[in-house]
Amino acid sequence: LAGRGNLQRLEAAHDALRQAAVASALMPLHDARQRFAFLERMEFEAALWCPADGVVDIHALLMTYLEQAQAKHFDLHTGCGADRLLVEGSRVVGVAVGDAEVRADVVVDATGAWAGLLTRERSPLPLQPLRRHLYVSGPLTYVRRSWPYVWLMDGEAYFRAEGDGLLLSPCDETPWLPGAPPTDPATAVLLAEKLSRCAPGLADLTLRRSWACLRTFAPDRRPLIGPDPILQGLYHVSGLGGSGMTASAAVGELVAAAIAGTRPDWLDPATVAPARFRVPEEARVQ
Repeated sequence: LAGRGNLQRLEAAHDALRQAAVASALMPLHDARQRFAFLERMEFEAALWCPADGVVDIHALLMTYLEQAQAKHFDLHTGCGADRLLVEGSRVVGVAVGDAEVRADVVVDATGAWAGLLTRERSPLPLQPLRRHLYVSGPLTYVRRSWPYVWLMDGEAYFRAEGDGLLLSPCDETPWLPGAPPTDPATAVLLAEKLSRCAPGLADLTLRRSWACLRTFAPDRRPLIGPDPILQGLYHVSGLGGSGMTASAAVGELVAAAIAGTRPDWLDPATVAPARFRVPEEARVQ
């Protein structure tokens, strides 16, 4: 949903979807409210409707990946951490897990907010974890599970149906160290302020549950997927900025292609390659 000041952004998003052959419709306020009656509670000028969008069932997706990995005889180790990389010359040959060593031809660093920390001294990555809050409202009689999720462009917030209420986020971004971040009560006030401006019809909701998570970004907000620019045998999957689960199948396909030395026909790997941030040798501080 967009107000008058964000109509150009909404139209640009519509154009991008059309170029990607993703079905969408740009609707003025009246048409949008006629199709989705609950939008009477929102303040906006136009809406972009994308019927192909949805919400990933994370549990089902993870179980599918797990079943496929087990069928391919993968070894899965849980409850342990990679303490350091095993490096011989300029090549990564595995990871140290406590007192044990796991040697491998290829190591993929997909450690989320911790991405790049194992190579900080030799091959730093310009990644920044950012804290974001999520809230679940109490029961709301007017909420229907069939509602599409709604992004409020003017307030930079979103919500979607969750059980008998709503899941909401004020889309806050605070730099944070890797770890389980605590919640900040002030962010609930930020959410209330945004809803009062863009969705005044939701003013009656109460917040039943809250938590915070980390989303990690590169400076240009594009992912880092591909080979490390310095250490051979090391590949990165990081900077996914909260889209990791949604894009996981495509991300896996992309890094697999990089490892196999092939090139996908749907994306230029250079646009997400970690090497785009490599500091030239002559510019490095000795």
